[in-house]
Amino acid sequence: MGRGFPYRLAAMDLDDTLLGKDKQISTANAAAVRKLADLGVEVVLASGRGFRNMLRFQEQLGLEGFIVAVSGGLVKHSVTGEVLRKDHLPAQELPWIVQEGIRHKVAVLCYREEAVYATGDMEWMDYYRKGSGHDVRPYDATVAQMPIDQVLWLSVGERIGEPVRWRSRLYGRVVHATDRLLGYPGIHRAGWGVGTAWGRLSSVGQFL
Repeated sequence: MGRGFPYRLAAMDLDDTLLGKDKQISTANAAAVRKLADLGVEVVLASGRGFRNMLRFQEQLGLEGFIVAVSGGLVKHSVTGEVLRKDHLPAQELPWIVQEGIRHKVAVLCYREEAVYATGDMEWMDYYRKGSGHDVRPYDATVAQMPIDQVLWLSVGERIGEPVRWRSRLYGRVVHATDRLLGYPGIHRAGWGVGTAWGRLSSVGQFL
């Protein structure tokens, strides 16, 4: 650890933080991460993105440690595969959550580690695929039988308003918006959160 430097663990979000509007890591941001690493700080990427989607940024930055994915629902080591935390939406809730999204005429994105399964207009799906780099596949009845990490609703701001209010009443989660036009309200298992994930991660021996 660099003399006098007080921090041992640093959380780095991706979208609108490490990543610019082009969804790339700038030279300056990459240099800042390297500087922290040189000071002995453990840099951990933390995002609402899926684990596999985040791996490329982890590798680009030369990081070899834990990743906090799907808004804290998964904490997994990028090299060893060790899992500190993994949780899913309650299976019995998923079909209803998807149908509610469809009823409100929003695109529904169901996250699993290997891909994102989506309902709705393919124009939205192409937009999300290009913007996030996720492998986006069509949602079908078989997906409803799989464990799902998180669900996002995607639409224009005016249309997303009522589903956001419904979701907030049911789960009490914070609503995240990327800009004035698009909303990405996420649904997670009760008790999820990046703060909870950090509590689990900071208990690992090297951070004590």
